[in-house]
Amino acid sequence: MEPKRVLIVEPDGAFALSLASVYRGEGYATAVAASAAEAEREVGARPPDLAVVRAELPDLSGFSLCGRLRRERPGLPLVIFSSESTPEALAEHARSPSAAHAYLAVPLDTAALLRLSRELLATQAPVEVGEEAVVEATGPVEVRPGAPRPPAPPAAPHPPPVPRRTRLGALTDEDRLFVERAFGSVADRRADLVAESRRRRPPPPRQLRATPEGRLSLLREELKLREAQLARLSAIWEAREREVALADDRLHEKEVEIQGLKLRVDELLRRLAEARDRVLATEREHGASVEGLLLERISLEKELIEVVASKERRVAELERELRRRDEDLARRKEALDGAVEEIARLERRLAGEPEPGEG
Repeated sequence: MEPKRVLIVEPDGAFALSLASVYRGEGYATAVAASAAEAEREVGARPPDLAVVRAELPDLSGFSLCGRLRRERPGLPLVIFSSESTPEALAEHARSPSAAHAYLAVPLDTAALLRLSRELLATQAPVEVGEEAVVEATGPVEVRPGAPRPPAPPAAPHPPPVPRRTRLGALTDEDRLFVERAFGSVADRRADLVAESRRRRPPPPRQLRATPEGRLSLLREELKLREAQLARLSAIWEAREREVALADDRLHEKEVEIQGLKLRVDELLRRLAEARDRVLATEREHGASVEGLLLERISLEKELIEVVASKERRVAELERELRRRDEDLARRKEALDGAVEEIARLERRLAGEPEPGEG
């Protein structure tokens, strides 16, 4: 089963590829168009299952493109997103006959976009948007199936179209229209004409050039040959167009893949920057805590030094006091010893005992 195909109409190529990468991540096939003209060609060549249209396009407003697609492809679900339209303008367009099936504001909520896309792609019948649809500045318009469509307002709800810009490219729209007209003239007989172009033709007899009827016959044969060659060119052109379309698809897939890788790289760089900021913040916090611990340690050491110094001073004072008391005790001991000797001498004299050293 082939995946559902989503057409993204967005003039900003990088943003379009980013949206395509989001859809590819959900398993959808994608195509991108930078203008309304490219979108109409893409819808005509390979009708998508869903179209996501930017309101601000370079050649035609997305609202006008939405009206055209609603008329030409009534079963195609449409989502419009806008960065300039007010909620009132979107609400007015949602009530018009050319209303889209959902509206989103920029910056896009990709989760809401994917949810709306899944709902629209899962809906089998065409979805109508009724009077009760509400446009919010930061949210999508909810789709309500089966609601009656109101009459068109008297004033045109579409914003004025953007002036058409000259589109640069190898083939212009006029060139493509000319090719379609030229090849369309032989489309119903192309198989027979291609077979005729491969048939060998003998050189015409010379006698035919001698008469007007002969020359007219030669001109008719030449015209048939040119018509056969045109049919063969049509077949070659169709084959080349298919090859170009396949190459464009492969190129688009690679561009979407590259854009997805860029988004992943940006996300990884953002996460790396956040991790670096967290590491720096942790280092700053750690440095602040270490600095605080060092300051606390210095403060404690200072207090300890002051306490030790105070204790040492107290010990010195006690030692001085102890020495003073020892000296005082020594003097008192000397005085006591002298008193004891004097008492002993007096006792001997009272007893009539001779003094030591007297004969």
